[in-house]
Amino acid sequence: MDNRRFERLHTFLMGNIVVNDTTYPVYIINMSKEGAYVRTAPLIEPVTFDPGTNLKLSTELSTGYSVSLSCAIVWSNETHPDGLVHEMGLKISNPPLEYLEYLKKEGFIEPEDLRTSEEEVF
Repeated sequence: MDNRRFERLHTFLMGNIVVNDTTYPVYIINMSKEGAYVRTAPLIEPVTFDPGTNLKLSTELSTGYSVSLSCAIVWSNETHPDGLVHEMGLKISNPPLEYLEYLKKEGFIEPEDLRTSEEEVF
């Protein structure tokens, strides 16, 4: 059973994650208001991406808008025997309005979902 609150926009965007001041290139496979599925480009050295780790995910959307998302790793799997490629599920915190508007334009969230977490508190 699928427990996702929001439908995923399947995409193939190039981006970067920044973990502890180190940048890693990634491919964004899908995204939603609250999450993203990414796969690292092949790494030079093995790296461990632990669940709970905070990071920044940045990419340029098809609208031309560059977005930087605050995320936490929910799960991570090595997909290369030497630990050189990883796939990860990320939880997005407080996505910027431009990102939410992009998802709305693509038909993956409703207008009422444009509220940010801060707005939902009040």
